[in-house]
Amino acid sequence: MSAPSHFGLERTRQIALWLCLGLFAVRVIGQIEVVLWSPSWLPPFQAWESGLVPYGVLLPVQIMLIAWMALVAADQWRGSGRFWVTQPATRRRLRIASGVYFAVMLLRLVMTAAIPPHSLTERGLIPVLAHWDLAAFIYLTSRPTPRDASTLIESESPKDNRNSPGARPPSPGGSAPSPRVPACAPLRRVACCRCLSRWWDRT
Repeated sequence: MSAPSHFGLERTRQIALWLCLGLFAVRVIGQIEVVLWSPSWLPPFQAWESGLVPYGVLLPVQIMLIAWMALVAADQWRGSGRFWVTQPATRRRLRIASGVYFAVMLLRLVMTAAIPPHSLTERGLIPVLAHWDLAAFIYLTSRPTPRDASTLIESESPKDNRNSPGARPPSPGGSAPSPRVPACAPLRRVACCRCLSRWWDRT
């Protein structure tokens, strides 16, 4: 994949992180609106939470989650910071955690939806969608970036060819060895010869 494609995917990942943040903020604001005004076009209050955590405790946690997501998304956008994950092992753990998180919430939705006679919305669809949004956010945070790929290439590229099998030994006089001819040099010579032959045929 070319470099522009890599950076295009990276920009898509960064935008997706901000989209996940926006969706979670809309979920929190929607529940606040239901508590204050109870509009008819929004689901009732019971549909917005599972009841395991009191709303007085849940709302501050949600606000802290929004602040945390904003910090993570900002670091991902800049490509640096405390929440810019660079270790492959940490990324792998985050991907596993997001997959388990998604699967557990799916199992929760299936189990609660099987209890009659309530509808799927009343059985906790909105909270599960919010949890899936958080799982997607964690997964997007764990994805590798073009900078990681370039760092890996640089780490695997040889920095000193003196110990390589084809390297020339230093001369007895102590002078530096002559640089090796790049592998692509014969191809360049062939291309130059072709250009010269075409020019000679035209003249």
